[in-house]
Amino acid sequence: MTPLKALFVTLVSGYVESKDGYRISYRCEGEGPAVMLLHGGGDTKDSWWRVGYPMRLAGHKIIAPDIRGNGMSDKPAKPDDYYIDIIMDDLLRVADACAADRFTVIGFSFGGDVAKHLAAASDRVEKLVMIGSGFGASAFGGFAERLPAMRRRFKVLAEELDHSVLDFSSLTPTERVWVENFHLPSWVHILAQLSHWPPMRPGDLRCPALLIVGSGNADAVAQAEKYRGEMAEARVRLEVLEVSSHYKEFTDVDSVLPVIQRFLNE
Repeated sequence: MTPLKALFVTLVSGYVESKDGYRISYRCEGEGPAVMLLHGGGDTKDSWWRVGYPMRLAGHKIIAPDIRGNGMSDKPAKPDDYYIDIIMDDLLRVADACAADRFTVIGFSFGGDVAKHLAAASDRVEKLVMIGSGFGASAFGGFAERLPAMRRRFKVLAEELDHSVLDFSSLTPTERVWVENFHLPSWVHILAQLSHWPPMRPGDLRCPALLIVGSGNADAVAQAEKYRGEMAEARVRLEVLEVSSHYKEFTDVDSVLPVIQRFLNE
């Protein structure tokens, strides 16, 4: 194999066209069993490299898309463009582009929620890892309570940004994070759709699964306890790690990666 050919095999970045005509950005690198990484809300595919997951998953083909409405993927303007079935089709097209007939899917937070739907719908998913997510409705606990107000505020901020009248000095620290990291018009629609995505129970999955939650994520721990019996019956392993916050469930790779690697190697 020539050096140029080897480079092409180990690193590919590009776009696939969705069934409704939008561009979905992805990055694919490495060789070996395929692992698809699905980013959290307000983040992008690059977050996995920033934190260090692909480097610690050497020996795998890493596939990381920007879920529509995020990153370099197109950002459709209608709520109906964010049905979960459409998002899942995007991801399978990315897998096709990366020549991955079968793959493991690892998702954090919002990405974990998308991942569980994919693992329930497609036999192409060999294993599922959900980080900082849970079963049941797509929004649960405090997030479900905050979601309507978040969506209303996202809509106001998006309109003010569009008209160049947003007063950045008036933003709370949380609102500044939203403005700097979320494509707000898309997330107005995503948050609307989350409430209508069908609940997923452990028994709906078609593959073995691992759920990782941090002890500091009270909502995720409570949701895991709610479904503990069903998870035991459905080949779903639960790992509660000593991790202090939701985002650290993703960034504390020294705690999270060894658990994932053991699961992948089984």
